[in-house]
Amino acid sequence: LKRVEYSDNTSGIYIKINDLQVKTISESHPKGWYRLVIGENTYAEVVDRSGLIYAKTTLQHLLETSTDGTLPSMEIEDWPDLEHRGLMLDVARRFVPIWKLKEYLDLMSRYKLNVLHLHLSDDDGWRLEIPDMEELTSVGGYRAIPKIDANGGYMEDEAMIPSYDGTISKSDTTGLANGFYSTDEFVDLLHYADSLCIKVVPEVDLPGHARAAIVAMTARNKRLGYDDIVLTDPDDSSKYRSATGYFYNTMDVSKEDPYRLIEKVFDGIIAVYKKAGIPLDEIHTGGDEVPKGAWMGSPSCHRLLESKGFDVSRIAPWAKCDESTLTKEQKSARNEAKKILRSHYTERLLDIAQERGVKVSGWHEMVGNLDKNTYERLIRQTAWVNYWRSK
Repeated sequence: LKRVEYSDNTSGIYIKINDLQVKTISESHPKGWYRLVIGENTYAEVVDRSGLIYAKTTLQHLLETSTDGTLPSMEIEDWPDLEHRGLMLDVARRFVPIWKLKEYLDLMSRYKLNVLHLHLSDDDGWRLEIPDMEELTSVGGYRAIPKIDANGGYMEDEAMIPSYDGTISKSDTTGLANGFYSTDEFVDLLHYADSLCIKVVPEVDLPGHARAAIVAMTARNKRLGYDDIVLTDPDDSSKYRSATGYFYNTMDVSKEDPYRLIEKVFDGIIAVYKKAGIPLDEIHTGGDEVPKGAWMGSPSCHRLLESKGFDVSRIAPWAKCDESTLTKEQKSARNEAKKILRSHYTERLLDIAQERGVKVSGWHEMVGNLDKNTYERLIRQTAWVNYWRSK
């Protein structure tokens, strides 16, 4: 608390939080500022709705420390030091139902946090319903023991392979694997968060960490009987392994279909917030941990690189997985190729965001290995960046 002053009158004062009188003032103060006066006339002065919540939270904390339900006469003035006070929850890998998310929101409010960053998609799950893209959640939102095809491969037509908690059935809702948020459920969550002055920032992690989306769209194409949205190049000979052990988790940024999906996802998220009547300033788009070796064997990526004047023979052998065996020149060429591809992806992503009037956020890899013009544009259109490494 910034300022606490006790008055001469220290006799016990009984007060109920719901009886707190509130005065909204127009003086210039930081967001969330409040002055709490406890005495014969107990009241709070606030500059906005968040200030009222923080004043009541402080009063609740004080009453919890009282042994007899009374408080001494005092005056408290306080406001948040940091504009962004957040909690990030990964609900893609381990699903958290709405009722539990509300408990997290209550806990956040108790500590006067104001941003809930929801990691809604990853290799292991997709948790937000997107209209007209039902497989994202009907397949990507569930895990189960897969059937085996004629070639001995896993068939993930109805659910993804098990991971983390070991759930083996799509019908099992007792664990942390299965489930998603319908549009109406997410609207309800947004309303609840807003009542506590907490902003919910949605994250869809792309173009790496995209296995759930890739599996879901593959299942969708099989159900429809034609290729509606194909997120990878079927002729890609790249060999790579992701940070979490997957061999097939990165969208091919040279193809058009990934951007069609991103447009649909952005439109779906924006529509949910519009339905809730809650402002949406930014969508977190991940951007982290694209595996080394991804895209290097994609003929589609080769065509894009060649169109930009890059000699693709410099990145051969395309299918080599162990980059430690590559020469210094080969590594440098691959880094140059990746820079071209990442810059292309980032420009397309920013076009989609700009057309819809939202900014993007991301993990720190998002801003690395880009050409100068793309980097400067990204900085202008970025709300904030999460740094998860110290270097």
